[in-house]
Amino acid sequence: MAKFYFRVNSQDIRRAVKQQVTDPIIALTRHPEIREQIAQKAEHIVRPFVPKRSGALRESFHIVQDGTSTRLVWGSPSVGTTSAYARYQHDADDSFWNRTTPGTMSYWTLMIERGSPGFEELVNYASEIMKRDIKNG
Repeated sequence: MAKFYFRVNSQDIRRAVKQQVTDPIIALTRHPEIREQIAQKAEHIVRPFVPKRSGALRESFHIVQDGTSTRLVWGSPSVGTTSAYARYQHDADDSFWNRTTPGTMSYWTLMIERGSPGFEELVNYASEIMKRDIKNG
């Protein structure tokens, strides 16, 4: 089964963080712990928008890191049908959809795309991590 995943664009985040942090920053793409913290924050931002009937879709979220890639993944073969369901829910046409949980939507990852308030929140969070990392040496 295909999972639905969204790749966290650390290059966009790093560019935006560089504009806020004047000290030299460590590349986000080289530190898995930092990428994991940012991915967790990204999931926290989009969670209220992920459809929730039984909660299985929200609970199927996990982070996958390989090399310099970090992906937010919804759906898992171990959770049964949530893999196909995650893709279906994300790509659904909301104009024909009656959501059971107010505030949820398809394309919830748009809430953390460049130019969105969620992206700005993510950048501010990453900036604080970088500043803290610089202070701690």
